[in-house]
Amino acid sequence: MVEPVSTKVVLDLASSSITFATALIQVAGEHKGKARKTATPTLSAFIGALPGAAISAADLITARISALRQDCISGGLNLDNPIGRQGSMLNGSGKRMRDRFPVRVNQIALQVSIFFDDVAALAQWFPRHPVNTKAKAPNVRKSELSAVLSSNHTIGDILDAVQTHVNDAREELRKLLTTA
Repeated sequence: MVEPVSTKVVLDLASSSITFATALIQVAGEHKGKARKTATPTLSAFIGALPGAAISAADLITARISALRQDCISGGLNLDNPIGRQGSMLNGSGKRMRDRFPVRVNQIALQVSIFFDDVAALAQWFPRHPVNTKAKAPNVRKSELSAVLSSNHTIGDILDAVQTHVNDAREELRKLLTTA
């Protein structure tokens, strides 16, 4: 049986899918504000700000992972057990958290998948950069993430794996930013 999805979940998913776009709009807004005081920003200045915007998007994803982890703990879920092995003695909020965990973690995973694509797109600006020779293709990253989500891992292991994928992609961006 499919559980109805709340309006909040739908809105969270929509907002998570545009995190990077929001960061780009902020970059554009910053340049627009500076343009009134100085010369018009160049395309290269805008493009140069994109990795930083992507890192900001990664920070937002990390915050969502931390919030989900805290909600699981607050709901009484045991992070050392898979979601299917959570006790039947959970209170109302624990049961809701148990039932909503797959939806929320899949929301975050979708956002992470989009972030993988963003990293790959930004890396295209630096085709000969050493990071590109060692970087994983987005489809490989997505397959690895999907394997963790579709297995019987513990809640803690799932959250840790998602965070590790975000950290790895963020580190590649930081290397691009600092050595480009």
